[in-house]
Amino acid sequence: GNEVRLVGTHLDREIIETSRATGRHPKFTKDFPAGVKYYQIEELMEALDGADMVIGGVSSFGVDWFADEILPKIDDSIPVLTVTKGLWDTPEGKLLTYPDVWQKKLDSLGKKLSLNAIGGPCTSYELVAHDQTEVAFCGKNPEILKKLKAIDFCIANGENSSTGNGITPYSADYLFSSGVDFITTGNHVFRRKEVFELLDESEFIIRPMNFHSSCPGVGYRIVDLGRTSVGILNLSGAMYLDKCACPFETADRAIEEMKKQTNIILIDFHAEATSEKKALGFYLDGRVSALFGTHTHVQTSDATVLKNGTGYITDLGMCGVIDSVLGVDKKIVIDKFRFGMPVRFDGATGECMLNGCIFTIDEKSGRCISVETIDLR
Repeated sequence: GNEVRLVGTHLDREIIETSRATGRHPKFTKDFPAGVKYYQIEELMEALDGADMVIGGVSSFGVDWFADEILPKIDDSIPVLTVTKGLWDTPEGKLLTYPDVWQKKLDSLGKKLSLNAIGGPCTSYELVAHDQTEVAFCGKNPEILKKLKAIDFCIANGENSSTGNGITPYSADYLFSSGVDFITTGNHVFRRKEVFELLDESEFIIRPMNFHSSCPGVGYRIVDLGRTSVGILNLSGAMYLDKCACPFETADRAIEEMKKQTNIILIDFHAEATSEKKALGFYLDGRVSALFGTHTHVQTSDATVLKNGTGYITDLGMCGVIDSVLGVDKKIVIDKFRFGMPVRFDGATGECMLNGCIFTIDEKSGRCISVETIDLR
């Protein structure tokens, strides 16, 4: 677990003293978990020493006080996460979020703190009662957000990341700068010739392994994360897509090679048929850590840990415009189906969604512990 250092404001002296003496907040009927330490406001610097993160839980009335008294004392290397909800009305009639208010204060002090926030229906009473709820972590630094969610490694299928479809060095760089650690692809990977050299040279982009061996790029990589290593394998489905080798036999061969270097193996199976994805998932259950499907752009509701410890979902879904047909302008697709004439698939514009999945994997056994789907919109 984590060590939590609870610092009270100047108005919380009695609460801190009572909590120190009893291990329980005077307003609630549950004990604090083990690992909580209690500090008065005068002991703030002691509490900050060696901290990995500061969570600001002041009420909306304390936003100014937090900006003036606390933020200046926090080292720039420590990210700040606020759970205070609300908006600030400026004299000019503008509404600012509290992180924006604090950012103005930091700018005036020349400080470079990373400010982040939690949004969503979550109150102190719900936390104490362990009520089921859902929140969103928001911020401008993807690496900090990954740390807050305890995400060690982020994979994105980038085959449609460029304008139209396909992937280019520019769109790949955009994904990497957005917090992606590794890029898989699919049947559109070779649509843009300018990516061929990158596929051959980069250690963090792969194409389906069961494409012809003469194609640019490779089908799997082993990535060293320091305390462990992760193997990523990319496969293409054989049904309803371009000609390729059998994904089952290709997976057998690749896994045998990869197991010599790591016991954590993740597979992006870029396939059209749900039956083919399900079949490969069952076939590899217990031999790989997770298998996730891509290509159909619609997230399935079957995320699970299979019987022998493989995390599975038939399709991750899509990151793209909500009001669209698989990311394409809906009128264009409707006309294509109605009239059957050739059309240019232009990307839609508007509010976007982000689909994905978080697999929690035991580093020693390589087995998946849990699967959590993501659907942000």
